[in-house]
Amino acid sequence: MSRKIDLYIDFDGVILDTIDITYRRLEEAGISPKDTSRIVNFYKCLDWDGLFKESKPIKNSLNNIKTLMDSNLFNICVLSHVVSDTESIAKKKYLKEKLPTLKVITITQNINKCDAVNCKNAILVDDYMENLKLWNEKGGIPVKFSDKGKVYDFMTISSLDMLISKYNEIVKLIK
Repeated sequence: MSRKIDLYIDFDGVILDTIDITYRRLEEAGISPKDTSRIVNFYKCLDWDGLFKESKPIKNSLNNIKTLMDSNLFNICVLSHVVSDTESIAKKKYLKEKLPTLKVITITQNINKCDAVNCKNAILVDDYMENLKLWNEKGGIPVKFSDKGKVYDFMTISSLDMLISKYNEIVKLIK
């Protein structure tokens, strides 16, 4: 039996393609990327259930999470930033419908992911580099998710099921 590694997976931009849709809506609403207060208000008022219905899973993410769960190599949890209780509830509801046994942790934007859980020797799959840099600094194993084919400083994957083939490489990173 292999050692199970704690695996945290980001939601937006890794599981569902919500980012392109919300950025397009912000642009259509004439909200400047520099107008933080209007952006926060936009996300607080967003119809999250509707967004999730419109958004597509990225690279078969939901089935790939099932595959990861079945591999028995990882203790899997979704770890996602949220701007409101409404967003948190909608994410948990969506994932409960799709993957009923998957654990979900939502945290507010002002809390670093590496401070919300024990990241030491745990994997974070995220598309946002700042989260990965902080995770790495705290002794975690950062994995950059990119479906754009770019290469980054950290281990990079373009599909969640790639973690299975990288398992032995990940084990070597454990301190």
